[in-house]
Amino acid sequence: MAGVKFLLTRVDELDSSFIVRARDLGHEVDAIAVTTTRYRELSDVSTELDGRAYRTVVLTSRRAARYVPLVTTLPDAVLACVGPTTRDAVTWEGRSIVAAPANAATLSQLVSEAPLVWLAGSPHREDFITGVTARGLACDIVEVYETVPVDLRGEERDLIRQADVVLCAAPSAWSAVSEWVSPASRVVALRASSVPSEVANRQVVERWDELLQGE
Repeated sequence: MAGVKFLLTRVDELDSSFIVRARDLGHEVDAIAVTTTRYRELSDVSTELDGRAYRTVVLTSRRAARYVPLVTTLPDAVLACVGPTTRDAVTWEGRSIVAAPANAATLSQLVSEAPLVWLAGSPHREDFITGVTARGLACDIVEVYETVPVDLRGEERDLIRQADVVLCAAPSAWSAVSEWVSPASRVVALRASSVPSEVANRQVVERWDELLQGE
């Protein structure tokens, strides 16, 4: 695989090592922030939590870390996170569970202590809540931030159209770019839930680096 044009649908320091390695191998990599985050007011989230006490606090994104101090926890409460990056964003001195690589479905099989609250984004994936519900666990969902599409400029749309490989880390990213992706492009989903299974030329990975293995 030589001379591939990769298009990342986010601008994130987590992707820096992939970008460096891909460019070192002779590929072209562009990164566009196709979505942005709107955070809820802390006071509004606190009101929704309403002082309820939880034994497990769930985070599937580091963007929710700022809201953890608002949660009332029971003794020996557990912080359950998708991936070490999310865990490291939180100041937490109690027990913690981390599912790595980032995989909410795996985390849903590790939590066991109710009551649970998930500090989620909007829209959010269903794999975590589906997993815990199937195990008979009730989980409150409090949406603390919203992911919204960016109004893309003409040159950004052109980069999407011209990409050989479009990388999407979330359903919101795919929704933001799907109109502009060429039918000939390969669409790479970071975990299966990021891109619908019916999308042509879809590939699922757990890490972007998997695309460079063997080079």
